Amino acid sequence: MLFMLRRWATHVLASFWFIPTVMVLVAITGALGSVALDSALQPARARHLGWIWSGGADGARSVMSTVARTQMTVVAVVFSIMIATMAQASSHYGSRVLRNFVADRGVQATLGVFLATFAYCLLTLRTIRSVEEMAFVPFISINIGITLALASLGVLIYFIHHVSQMIQAEPLIAGIGRDLLRQLPGAFPGIAPPACVPGEEVVMPAPLDPAVAAARSGYLQRVHIGEILALASRHDALVRLEKRAGDFVNVGEPMLHVRAEACPPALMTALRRCLVVGPQHLPDQDPRHALQQLVEIAVRAGAEPFTTLTCLDWLGSALRQVLQGPPASSVYADAEGKPRLVMPVLGFAELADMGFTQIRIGNASNAGVLLGLLDTLAALAGSLRRAQDGDVLLCQARLVGDCAERLPLAIERQQVATRVRSVLARLEACQDPVTCGA
Repeated sequence: MLFMLRRWATHVLASFWFIPTVMVLVAITGALGSVALDSALQPARARHLGWIWSGGADGARSVMSTVARTQMTVVAVVFSIMIATMAQASSHYGSRVLRNFVADRGVQATLGVFLATFAYCLLTLRTIRSVEEMAFVPFISINIGITLALASLGVLIYFIHHVSQMIQAEPLIAGIGRDLLRQLPGAFPGIAPPACVPGEEVVMPAPLDPAVAAARSGYLQRVHIGEILALASRHDALVRLEKRAGDFVNVGEPMLHVRAEACPPALMTALRRCLVVGPQHLPDQDPRHALQQLVEIAVRAGAEPFTTLTCLDWLGSALRQVLQGPPASSVYADAEGKPRLVMPVLGFAELADMGFTQIRIGNASNAGVLLGLLDTLAALAGSLRRAQDGDVLLCQARLVGDCAERLPLAIERQQVATRVRSVLARLEACQDPVTCGA
C-alpha cells in the first residue's frame, strides 16, 4: 500500500494541475476563514481594519465582481500566450520540448495565482448582503481580495518575462542540459553514491522462469530499484531486468525474470508493480530523453549553427560527467553484499553515439558545426579514464573526418582535416591506461 501511495504521489506531483489545484483549495480555505473573522468582529471594528477599502455593500459587491471577472480574463490571456508560445517552440525546437513548458513550475504557479484569486473573490462575494436588517460587509476579506488582485499584476509581469526567457535558445537548452546532468546519476550510479553497492558480474543460469510480462504495450516509465532489491532480499531471489527505463515493451513481452527456490504469486505481483508502463516517455530515470531533446534542437537549428554549438557544450558536459565516474554496474547487491538484481545498463558508447551521430549527419555540410564537434571531442580527451571510452571518441572523430571530405569548399575541407588529425593525436595519447588516469 505504501508503495502504491508513493507511486501515485509521484504521478500527481508531476502533473500540470496539481499546483493550481492546491492554490485554489488554499484560497477557498482562506476565504472561509477571513469571512468567519469578519463575522466574529463587530462591523464597526472590522471597518477600521479596512486599510484599502471600507465602503458599503454595493461598492463591495462591485469591487469583488470586477476583480473576479478580471482574473478570468487574465487567465484566458495567459492561456493564449502559452498556446502561442508552445506552438512557436514546437515548430522551431521540436515537439519534445513542450513537456518542459507544461512541467514548468512558474507557469503552473501563475495559473494557480489567478484561479485562486478568482475563487477567493467569488466566495467572498456571496457573503455580501445589503438588506437593512441583515447587512454584512466583510471588510477584511474584501481588502485581502484587492491585495490579491494587485499581487496578480506582479505575477502577470513575471509570467510575461518568464515565458520570453523560456523560448530563447540558450535558457531553453540550459534547462534541458541541467535536466540531463540530474538524470545521469540514475543511469550511472557510480557518479553519485548509490543506495546499494553494485556487485560483481553475475551470470543468470537457464531456464529463467518465471517471468513478469508486460500487461500492455508502452514505454517502461519507471523502475523502482529499491523495492525490487527489498523484495529479492526478502525472498532470497535473484532478479534480472530485461528492459530499462525508457525502453518500449510489447504486451506479453518479458520485462524481468526471477531465480529463486520459491516464487509465490505475491512476489510476482509485487515485482510487477515495481515496473510502471505508460504511453509516453518519462524523463525521471531515462537520461536519453533529455539527450534526444538536445540532439533534436541541434539538428533542427539548421541555419543557426551557434544554437547547435550550445547544444554541443551541454552534451560535452554530460559526457564528461560520465567519463570521470566509474562505469555503470549491471549488478546490485543487498546490504549483505549478495547480488540481487541484474539489469541492462546505459553505456558511454551508446550515449556518445546517440549524441554525436545525428548532429554530425544533420550538419555534414556545415564546417563550423563539424569543428565544434571536434572541439567537444578534444575537450573530452582530458577526462578519459578508460581506454575503451577513448576508442569510442576516436571512432567519432574519424567519422567527422569522413564528413569533411564532402564539404563544398577546399579550405573548409583542409581546416576540418587538420583539426581531425590534431584531435586523433590527442585521443590516441590517452589510449595508455596510465595516461588516461592522469
